[in-house]
Amino acid sequence: MLPLSAVETAEGRDTAGWWETVALGFLATESLAEDAGDKAIFEYYRLLPSSTSWQNAFEEAFDTSVTDFYVAFETLRADVAPPLPHLAAEGDGTTVLFLGDVDPDAQTAAAAEVEQVQTFFAERFGAEATELFVYVGEDLAAINGIYRSVFGREPDPWFCYRNSASLIVYATSCSNSFESIIGIAYSDLLGDQIAPWSELPAEEADYDRYGPQWWVLGAREYANVAYRASSGDEPYDDLRAAKITPARKTALTLSGTETRAGRDAAGWSETVALGFLATESLAEDAGDEAIFEYYRLLPSSTSWQEAFEEAFDTSVADFYTAFETHRADVAPPLPQIRGVVLDPDGEPIEGVGLWIRQHVSGAYRQFASTAADGTFKFAVADDTYRIQIMEHRDGDWTIFGHHGGPDGFSTSNISVIVVDGADVTDIVIQLPAPLSELPAIR
Repeated sequence: MLPLSAVETAEGRDTAGWWETVALGFLATESLAEDAGDKAIFEYYRLLPSSTSWQNAFEEAFDTSVTDFYVAFETLRADVAPPLPHLAAEGDGTTVLFLGDVDPDAQTAAAAEVEQVQTFFAERFGAEATELFVYVGEDLAAINGIYRSVFGREPDPWFCYRNSASLIVYATSCSNSFESIIGIAYSDLLGDQIAPWSELPAEEADYDRYGPQWWVLGAREYANVAYRASSGDEPYDDLRAAKITPARKTALTLSGTETRAGRDAAGWSETVALGFLATESLAEDAGDEAIFEYYRLLPSSTSWQEAFEEAFDTSVADFYTAFETHRADVAPPLPQIRGVVLDPDGEPIEGVGLWIRQHVSGAYRQFASTAADGTFKFAVADDTYRIQIMEHRDGDWTIFGHHGGPDGFSTSNISVIVVDGADVTDIVIQLPAPLSELPAIR
């Protein structure tokens, strides 16, 4: 915990953090004003030009020396803004703190999980946190105070966990169990500690300083899957199989998911899955320890590509070529059904909801919403399908029609789409009226 005196300089401000320095300065100024009056604040500025130093102007304006004020302020601070437990803790190590009424058995299990994840990462990946503080709260209300203090805002209603470079905050009310998220959270924390963001090469436009999006999302997922499998949560092959389907849903190459725009085009889950398979391939060739060696190399590298080549002993371009060959065997892209939705004048419509259903069983397979250019796409296995035009209104799905008929839209005729190993790309659906004016058929 930095004292007020440590944030006199720009370097001290950066060490403490901008907003932390603002907050400390506010409390310090408030204390000065309570003792010397509000007018003394601008009296200090009036005195500065004729003073030999800011300390002399300070002493004359506030009737106390800087040294004496620092001592008095730290006493006041201990009462009004005591440091958070993880900042007050002395030395390195691990601390787990429970907030609210967390079941004793859950406390024991969480503490054991924290110890287990550290041991696993140290042995498997050769990486260990220098310090770790874990807050486990009963619910959002229990973690609200610590969350606001650390991250400067209230947690979202769907909050599950979040980490910084030295701590993890988790709410047991989350639908995801602690053991299912601790591997990802700890992996992120390790990356932040080993390669502090401020020490990394400046990022290219639409990139992350830690590297391409497939790596940022996929490496942590690979580490988490490895940890969950080792802890007996689920077999590795089962966890891996769950990544194959989303990986097959995008036709984008791995290189196409380097940027945030590429990630969004492929889909978040699809990018995670591709990144998982790519990281798995890298680890098979270079060893698991190379994953965090990449992070160790980042701060001293001129680019993420340079750190990648040194850690994995291959260039990014060569790896991309090899991975696409590997991907064709383990997760070849699924065939796609692509098309466009037009208004009565033949102009593309954005935001039209479409469900693709298996034709025989009627099972709903995927939902898509048309893009700004009216296009849509589904990635599906070989089968027969039909498309429904639907919208979610008043808490339920409303059907307005089907893909069928001469204009591609019908309330009674249904066109059967046959997918047999190849893309189907000629779907055109022209609505007879604006969607808001179409009557519901169910």
